Amino acid sequence: MRGSIFFCLNTQTYEAEVPESFLENYSVEDFNENGVDVNLEKITFKGLSTLNGKVLGFAVEVSIENIPHYVIEFYSSWLSDEAVSSLVLGKGLQYPSNSTLTEKEAQVIISKYRINELGN
Repeated sequence: MRGSIFFCLNTQTYEAEVPESFLENYSVEDFNENGVDVNLEKITFKGLSTLNGKVLGFAVEVSIENIPHYVIEFYSSWLSDEAVSSLVLGKGLQYPSNSTLTEKEAQVIISKYRINELGN
């Protein structure tokens, strides 16, 4: 089972590589000069939101207490480690930093704190 989930990421996490558990679904293939797939490179959340922008929408930059955050949407499997990894992102941080959000929660944060939509 897969579904859309939302994140409100701080800058450090937004610019960091996605967790290992996301690598199967969110990676960039690296081809050698002969067109042979040689490995999968990890991708950052920022890169992920750029790649998925036309499908899921680009990241929306928000400012919460003058600290930049980025609201992004993507698909996650509830049958794999993706869901657990997404919840761990916010461990030890104050909401909404690195929080997993419902669509309604994401809409509230965007409407209250929106700066701009990235990638347009």
